[in-house]
Amino acid sequence: MKLVMFDMDGTLYRTETSFIPAVQGFAARHSFAMPDEAFLLGFVGQNGTTWDAWLESLQLGIALVDLNAEFDALELEHIQSSGELYAGAEGIIRELASQGWRLGICSNASTWYVQAILGKAGMLSLFDPVRVPRTRLHTKTLMLCEVWNEFHPDQCAMVGDRADDMRAARAGGFLGIGAAYGFAPGELGAADVCISDITDVITVLDARWAALPPRT
Repeated sequence: MKLVMFDMDGTLYRTETSFIPAVQGFAARHSFAMPDEAFLLGFVGQNGTTWDAWLESLQLGIALVDLNAEFDALELEHIQSSGELYAGAEGIIRELASQGWRLGICSNASTWYVQAILGKAGMLSLFDPVRVPRTRLHTKTLMLCEVWNEFHPDQCAMVGDRADDMRAARAGGFLGIGAAYGFAPGELGAADVCISDITDVITVLDARWAALPPRT
């Protein structure tokens, strides 16, 4: 079995196309100054604890659970209206599927978020397994190890743009493909190989496994 797992933010999805306008709308609604874009993008791909701490620091007088629900609704609107995958992502995903690769998602995002993005692109049915944290302690390393134990793939890779993606790949026995075009190219020192464009994924997989005979 051949399996490629993808991170979502900064790997398949251009998060800034929905996240930044959602924060702009949120800031306007609650009358606080819009933070610097670089500051905001530091939250992308993280497990949510730093985001929650920032929301609480705003002291808006609203329960954290309600603030997150409000923001999620705003972000969903912008995913549907302006959200974009990286150029070439859809074509690469469909090509991988046609070549017999099983495709999955391993992301720190919520289930609704992954489903909204892939559903808009018409690709939700192409991804199984989809793994997101069940708790704040459910890391990508745990998720990828669970995936390997479930499927026992002969060939497997993890594509992501952050250090936790590469740590998870190494721990789970996956080829670590670092998305250097994403949000944290400086975190990819542990990657087995880095790519500058999502369309390079097939080239990397071919270089690693195309010459190997199929396992019988």
